[in-house]
Amino acid sequence: MQSSRGAAAPGSRVVYGPGLTRPGGVSRIGVPMLSDRALQSLRPIADSVTDFGFVVLDDDRRIRLWNRGAERLFRFNAAAAEGERIDLIFTPADCADCVPEREIRAAHDDGIAVDKRWHIRRDGSRVWIDGSVSPVRSADGVDGYVKIMRDATADKRRAEALARLARVDALTGLANRLAFNEQLELLAESTLRRGQQLIIHVLDLDRFKEVNDRLGHAAGDDLLRQAARRMERLVRKADVLARLGGDEFGLIQTDVHELDGGRRVAQQLVDALGAPFTVEGEEVSVSASIGLAVFPHDTSELPQLLRMADGAMYRVKSETRSGYRFASRELDREAHRLGEDRAALREAVQRKRFELHYQPQVGANGGGIVGAEALLRCTDKRLAHRTPDEIITMARGCGLMHEITLWALSEACGQVRLWHDAGLPHFRIALNLCVNELLDPAIFDHVQDALARSGLCAGDLEVELTERELLDHDRCGGTALQRLRDAGMRVAIDDFGTGYSALSYLARLPVDRIKIDRLFVQHMPGDPQSCAIAQAIIALAHTLPLDVVAEGVETLEQVRYFEDVGCEALQGYWFARPMPGPALAHWIAHAPAAGRA
Repeated sequence: MQSSRGAAAPGSRVVYGPGLTRPGGVSRIGVPMLSDRALQSLRPIADSVTDFGFVVLDDDRRIRLWNRGAERLFRFNAAAAEGERIDLIFTPADCADCVPEREIRAAHDDGIAVDKRWHIRRDGSRVWIDGSVSPVRSADGVDGYVKIMRDATADKRRAEALARLARVDALTGLANRLAFNEQLELLAESTLRRGQQLIIHVLDLDRFKEVNDRLGHAAGDDLLRQAARRMERLVRKADVLARLGGDEFGLIQTDVHELDGGRRVAQQLVDALGAPFTVEGEEVSVSASIGLAVFPHDTSELPQLLRMADGAMYRVKSETRSGYRFASRELDREAHRLGEDRAALREAVQRKRFELHYQPQVGANGGGIVGAEALLRCTDKRLAHRTPDEIITMARGCGLMHEITLWALSEACGQVRLWHDAGLPHFRIALNLCVNELLDPAIFDHVQDALARSGLCAGDLEVELTERELLDHDRCGGTALQRLRDAGMRVAIDDFGTGYSALSYLARLPVDRIKIDRLFVQHMPGDPQSCAIAQAIIALAHTLPLDVVAEGVETLEQVRYFEDVGCEALQGYWFARPMPGPALAHWIAHAPAAGRA
């Protein structure tokens, strides 16, 4: 026999695979065939290996030997397999892609060809093969090829299952953040190629933490699963819905031709998640805040796109809750500023860069000071551009408000102690709390400890909640307010009149005082509608009975109006702006009897 590098020996056959040409062409490979005698001597050895498929091929990819291991793997017996091409066990797609020919060529050129792919059994089922093809060489050249195969289907299935688990949220069964990001990259590429756009929705459940804290983590998990099922029913199969973590979800809306499609889906999600849920036999309500960003209209940079959607979502959450908003470049810049401000706020909390200012409340009809509201001020210069309300909103979003509240509670009680020791008249100090503080089981102990350390009695402290916070507290079944009130503290509703349903709650909530919101007061007494609302609030409060404080009083006409309609106390710039504790002591000592500046 002649070497395969020379002309083909008599009786030999030539492989014409990819890159090869027939005689007279650029190249050819002469491949002698294994003799029948050699194959017969090899068969007993091959049949003794039953855990592996052992197959001998000639240069034309035809099967010359098919052992019992191959019979077990593919369910073709030797009589059915031998003489057929090895294409018999390759998928139609691989055959169309010339995979068997390329495998033989790689084995010839490189000495071995690795074979890891799906193959086909006689009954049409698939088996994952981990194998290789090697040439059988002699002094005369290549005598044939040996293909050795192992059934690795279980390993493959296990690897696929692990890959799926790595991309699936175990709680909801939705895609997880990893899968969401991978799909976003793939879909963004195809969107650009087709000249289309896609919309990213970043969704957060409002009030989820309150449900989770009150009913427990198992109930919270159930709520997340129910929310996921509701959302799944609203999105198309072509879209990608994922749980990004906690109570935050993401949606990739594909094949978007107009922004109305994004608005419509976002509103459907808001409506679906705003309907009550039944968790552990109890009806609970949450809502959804959604931020939307459009690719590539807003940006073609995917990390920036997600930041923009996230910023839009937080804008909804801080302003209204239960709604949606599209992102903009300004919102994205604001998100960067917010990140820097949050870092500054964390440092400010650690270093206690805060102080309390106090705004006096005076009795109507010429009375002196009857109380003072403690108002938080941040002294960190990096946050000077943020209003106090923005600081508080940011602290709540960062999970820092609880630490700030405990500091403010201790600081306010200590300041009242200093006023008492200086001989100032006794009056209540009002401190704003939010529902998350009241849901903390230890809040009562914190308040009692602050009172004890400062030597104050419970009657020296008034707890203020906004109307919205009070409604949230009631929906969550909180009892902290009642415990505080039973201990002797007073409870007030701040910003009253800005909500929509508190009137029906007043009769059964532990409340002593309501404060008419400055939005009504600023138009009085010239606006008849604002006057009518204020008079109705005062009449209702006196029927229950509750005291009334008018906030935002800035003119003498407003003072006289509220004195005439029977308002018990007044607060606003007409009397004094918020001021540090020592300044309030000076104000009390030098202001006229009515406390007017």
